[in-house]
Amino acid sequence: MKREVAINKRSLSSSALLLQWGVLLAYHPERGRGVFLTLIIFRLLSLLRPSQTYQLAFLFIRLSASLAINITCTMTMFSVSALILATMILTSTVAENQLVKRASCSHGWAQYNGRCFRYISTPLSWVMAEKNCHLMGANLASVRDFAEYQMIQKVIQAATSKNPETWIGGSDAQQETHWLWSDGTPFVYTNWCCGEPNNSGGKQHCVVMNYSAKSCWDDLYCNFVRPFVCVKKM
Repeated sequence: MKREVAINKRSLSSSALLLQWGVLLAYHPERGRGVFLTLIIFRLLSLLRPSQTYQLAFLFIRLSASLAINITCTMTMFSVSALILATMILTSTVAENQLVKRASCSHGWAQYNGRCFRYISTPLSWVMAEKNCHLMGANLASVRDFAEYQMIQKVIQAATSKNPETWIGGSDAQQETHWLWSDGTPFVYTNWCCGEPNNSGGKQHCVVMNYSAKSCWDDLYCNFVRPFVCVKKM
């Protein structure tokens, strides 16, 4: 994601330089053919890989623009160049702000390994908790490894100073013993308590974390109400 925004930033700067080239040549109609040649070369550059395109485009446009500038340029030309320079700075600032925005979670969410987590203290059934996460563009949390599980526990502890039983997104309601995460993450990592899951009563199909003193997982009746943790991609 950061790479994509960085490339967009270079693209904006390249466009601004090309615009400056065009404005400079507008004061020199006899160089009209140069404009046409510039556009053709820029189009050929676009067929290269992004890294090659922007490096060569910068070099070519800067060199061409420097050759087009007359030593005795007027104040009008200076003003136009200053305006274009300000535009380039503005577009660079916008690109940087977009990078910050895309690279962080919104208020109330904790960032970890490319995802955002949020603890909701309102006790709900598993299904209603999942629906509540959907309203925020998220799902009940999936857990990919032990480090991520510890991080989710820290999110809960920061909000409650405790380790309450909390819904996460695992369920085997569709088919017994075939556990799935509601967000589609492969169900690989597990942290079941000893003897779990046991499907007591034949209707325990949802995963609750922080069960017992060991803060491990238990399969629980999905209609029980518990607080929950949501997760969404950055």
